[in-house]
Amino acid sequence: MSDRKTPDRSGSRAVLIGASSYDYLPPIAAAAHSLDRMQHLLTGPLCGWPSSRVTVVPDRAEPGGLPGQLADWYAEAADVALFYYVGHGQTDDEDELCLGLAGSRREAERRASTSLTFHAVRKALRASPAAVKIVILDCCFAGQAMRRPHELTGQAGDLTDAARPTGAYILAATGPYGSAWFDDSPAATVPYTHFTWHLADIVERGIPGEAEGLALEPIYRRLRETLVAAGKSIPVATSHDFPGGFVFARNAALRPAPVSAIAPFPDDPAPWYRLLDKAEQAARSVSNRAQQVILLAEIAKTAMHADADRARRLLDEAERTATVIAEPDRRCQALTCIAEARSSENPGKARQALDHADQLARALEDKYAQAQALEDVARVRLADDPAGAERTLHAIRDSELRASALAFLVFGMAPRDPDAAERIARSISAPRNRAERLLTVGDIVSPWDPGRAHRIFDEAGRIARTLAEEDRNSVLSSLAQSLAAGDPAGAERIAEEISDPWYKANTWLQVATRRADKDEPPVTIGRLQSADYSAQEVSDPRRRSVLQGYIARAMAALDIEKAESIARDIARSDSNPAWQAEAWTAVVKEIAKYDPGRAEDRARLIVDLEKQALALTTVAMVLYRDDRHNAEWLMENAERIARAGYPEQIFAGMAKITAESDADRAEQIAHKMNNPAQALKDIAVIVSARDSQRAEQIAETVADPALKAQGLTVLARNLSPKHGRS
Repeated sequence: MSDRKTPDRSGSRAVLIGASSYDYLPPIAAAAHSLDRMQHLLTGPLCGWPSSRVTVVPDRAEPGGLPGQLADWYAEAADVALFYYVGHGQTDDEDELCLGLAGSRREAERRASTSLTFHAVRKALRASPAAVKIVILDCCFAGQAMRRPHELTGQAGDLTDAARPTGAYILAATGPYGSAWFDDSPAATVPYTHFTWHLADIVERGIPGEAEGLALEPIYRRLRETLVAAGKSIPVATSHDFPGGFVFARNAALRPAPVSAIAPFPDDPAPWYRLLDKAEQAARSVSNRAQQVILLAEIAKTAMHADADRARRLLDEAERTATVIAEPDRRCQALTCIAEARSSENPGKARQALDHADQLARALEDKYAQAQALEDVARVRLADDPAGAERTLHAIRDSELRASALAFLVFGMAPRDPDAAERIARSISAPRNRAERLLTVGDIVSPWDPGRAHRIFDEAGRIARTLAEEDRNSVLSSLAQSLAAGDPAGAERIAEEISDPWYKANTWLQVATRRADKDEPPVTIGRLQSADYSAQEVSDPRRRSVLQGYIARAMAALDIEKAESIARDIARSDSNPAWQAEAWTAVVKEIAKYDPGRAEDRARLIVDLEKQALALTTVAMVLYRDDRHNAEWLMENAERIARAGYPEQIFAGMAKITAESDADRAEQIAHKMNNPAQALKDIAVIVSARDSQRAEQIAETVADPALKAQGLTVLARNLSPKHGRS
């Protein structure tokens, strides 16, 4: 059974810092809008951060006591400590990353004393008791945060060793020596930084095909693809011991259509063409040319299967625009995007564009920019020419970056050419990375060649047992998850071999969830109980409650009483209510399916009012078709809570829930928000599953032209007409 619950963050702390006005540096008006959008994203219904747990620091004049305040804020976080910055990034005379404040100076020797150094951010995060630590940087030189002196997780003897494993994830707008882009057009009504804009848009739109709870890695992959296609700086990311079950946001793309939904306009393609016309018109009204190109490229992809003339016209225009782009790295990115879009329509022209991009990428002087550009060229080559993709990656000058890119290639190559993927995996020198990539190959070949997969898994296990304890536990956990599909008994033996209770509990949880649709419920319940037993051995109560929250959520679909028992155990063992709310909300979702009254009672046990409101709305959604009166009553209760606390995010969530049954009511709720554009676009997409004409009407009311174009393009994509023209 599915769990589409918004993550609970009432035991977490986010600090968002933005600098748009400066005394000595050029202003960045876009930073103010990006700071605002990130705040709305985190406190919205998908990410679920209470406003009281998100601290926003706009246009601070000087660092002063800010490092100490960071330490104080993050000391309150038991679950997640998140840091976000948007503004000018600089490096000082010692190559230290300095995050600009209003009074930051240009002179290299004065940058550190007038800015917030990343060293101070790192120190505050490493001192935090939070189980998960996340850094998101939207500035030039952001990738400097990933260099070894800035690591969040510590080396031997550091503070985090005492409470390992601590999960850390850094997402940066650009590499260590790259520039981050922002909209500086005087005509732009709402200028923005491209990295934050697209990050928020991806989370708000969701990612079809991904899990119901979005992890950071698929968000990063989609963000990278989007910014490459847009011709912007390529983001980078790194992680250490990041928990596999961590959910950054609910996946908004998972909205099952009502049972009664039928394919709209099955025989008449006219509405589809009309939507594309309107989407193109909206895109052309966007003042920023770069954003306009992104939107037109998306329309071209949507049009390709049934209106090839339109797609060719849009891509020809994009190619003409690419020829006048002065910066070689941006032109390379643009050509790679065009090649990917053209691959089905004109393979010859696609190859020409890709070859040109390859040449440009090889000539790039910055080693990080070169590696990123060649990796993106290789990703597109991989579909038709795996050997060519490998040759492209071998052109990366830096040996470490080349090894990293080749390791990443294993993921894409394994389904197409497992022999080549295994050869590349075996060439990786670092034992832990080699074992992990071998497991990737084993996962791919196991359905049709279980004998080969078994040999690969055995080899990965042998490598794991030669590693230091933490690396050994990590690889063994991955091995157990790989074995779960075909050898559950072997997976259980590996789980028992793991020495650290945190890793062991997470392994039992992953094996249970991966086998849930194959095994009888009592077997899955037994594995979840094993996970809970191991979780109880985790000494840190905060870390224990994180694991038990995930276990309770999985258990709720199978045994409500046991899930309630875990929720009560969290309440007894941890004074922080965050994961108690996590567990109770999962329980509420399952109980509502057969006993809405009891679900309502459990929802009211949730102390956090915002989470209580969303839980009540969840119950209302279940009741809506069969007991509309009580559903309306519960939504009125949720609305009262919203007005008292967090109206924007709760109204947005209520609008989306209501859209599945009542488009008019959903639109009314959206218009109670200060800025309903995003909510209206989301409502239009939801409504399109059953009423395309009504969805089109809603999409046309979206005031923001970019959001309007996006919404209309999604509606056109959903129609998929049978009749096309070429």
